Amino acid sequence: MQGVEIPYYEITYDKGTTCDLSGLPRRTALQYVCQPDGRGEMYEIKETSSCEYEVVVLTSLLCSHPVYGYVPVYIVSSVIFMSP
Repeated sequence: MQGVEIPYYEITYDKGTTCDLSGLPRRTALQYVCQPDGRGEMYEIKETSSCEYEVVVLTSLLCSHPVYGYVPVYIVSSVIFMSP
């Protein structure tokens, strides 16, 4: 999400309707991500290739799990003092 790699739980559905372009069944990967105030809302939906989709779902239900739990991202800033 937004260039930050975070753990997710993925479920893949691979028996969708036939894709007109490839003749193969459509595929969707649901990626459940811990979000402390998440209520199952879809954060992002994208077509990764023809008839293959990726959906990121925000949920608070994963946050208590040690593998998928919330990992806050801290931005560390440094101050450099220079003298003439």
